[in-house]
Amino acid sequence: MAFLQGDPLPDVTVTTETSTTAPDWYTDYLSGIASTGEKAAESGGVAEFGDLQNKAFGQAPSAIKAGETALQTATTAATGVATTPYMQNISQYMNPYTQSVIEEIGRLGQRQFQETLAPGVTAGAVGSGQFGSQRGMQTYGNVARDVNRDILGKQAEYLAKGFDQATAAAKALCRASTSCLVRSSRR
Repeated sequence: MAFLQGDPLPDVTVTTETSTTAPDWYTDYLSGIASTGEKAAESGGVAEFGDLQNKAFGQAPSAIKAGETALQTATTAATGVATTPYMQNISQYMNPYTQSVIEEIGRLGQRQFQETLAPGVTAGAVGSGQFGSQRGMQTYGNVARDVNRDILGKQAEYLAKGFDQATAAAKALCRASTSCLVRSSRR
């Protein structure tokens, strides 16, 4: 009747024991090696240094210094790379008149605008009946903008030429000198 009534199945428990060990023949082999090494160390079983080893020990100090010449050459080459002029020292090589030329370009450009171009634009606006109008002021502003752009362009051109010449002079001095005091800087 339990079969038809749905009784639960009985508990089944299986227990298995395992152990992980090496086979006896392998553990005996390892024990033999360990005991042989131990006996050799206790009885002074370490070999003396051979002739080649003693010779190597004697030559080590001079062998260490063998690369000193190559190291000195490498140091000299690396120092040579580091003698490129950089921005902070370029001003030493700039022509002292460069700044005066740049200022004169600005002064003459402003003078041309005030004495020639601005009166011409104003006269054109007055002559066409547009004095004070938005179109007249826009034309005046465009001329002022263009003049200032041209002035700044000329100044930048002359500064670039001066910088290139100063850089070339600094590099030439460094190449000619064995003790160039100019050092490179990376930022």
